[in-house]
Amino acid sequence: MRNESFFANPSFRVHLLFVTTAFTGAFLAIGAAAIFIPLFQRFDAGVSSPDEMLRLTGEILEAHARYWPVALVSLLSSSTCSWFLYKRMRGPLFRFAEVFRAISGGRAPGDVVIRATDYVQDECRELNKMLSGLRERTEALERVELRVASISEFAAASGDARLMQLSDELEAECKALRAREARS
Repeated sequence: MRNESFFANPSFRVHLLFVTTAFTGAFLAIGAAAIFIPLFQRFDAGVSSPDEMLRLTGEILEAHARYWPVALVSLLSSSTCSWFLYKRMRGPLFRFAEVFRAISGGRAPGDVVIRATDYVQDECRELNKMLSGLRERTEALERVELRVASISEFAAASGDARLMQLSDELEAECKALRAREARS
C-alpha cells in the first residue's frame, strides 16, 4: 500500500522544504541587502540636485523591478525542486515501511524492488539480504516442524514412552521458536 497523501511523512517533508526554502530565502535577502543598502546609503549621504534624486530613484525602482521577480522565481524553484526531491525520496521509504509491517505481522515478504536511480541502493541491498535470511530461517523452521510431525506420528505408532516424550519436547521447542519468530 503506497501512501500518496500530501500529509505523508510531515516531519521529513517540512524539514526538507524548510531547509532549502530558508537557505534560498536567506541567500536572496543577503543579495537584496547587497544591492539595495548602497543605493539607500546614497540617499543618506545627501543628494545634491533634483536630477541626481530622479536618477537615484530610477535606479532603485529599476533594481526592485528586476530583482524581486527573479528572487520570487528562485524561491519558488527551490521549493518546487525540494518538493519533487521529497516525492522521489519517499517512494523507497514507503516500500521499506511495507516490509517492516509485513515482518511485524509475522510474514517474510519478498525482496524490495526500487528504481535503479533511487538514493537508498545500499540500504535496499542490506534489507533484501536480511529478508533472504529471514525467509531461509522460516523455511528451515517449517522443514523442522514437518520432521517433528513425522517423528511424533512414528512415536505414537510405536508406543515408546521415551520417544513420545522426546517428540513432545521437540514440538514444544518448535512452538517456542515459532512464537519467538512472531514476536521479533
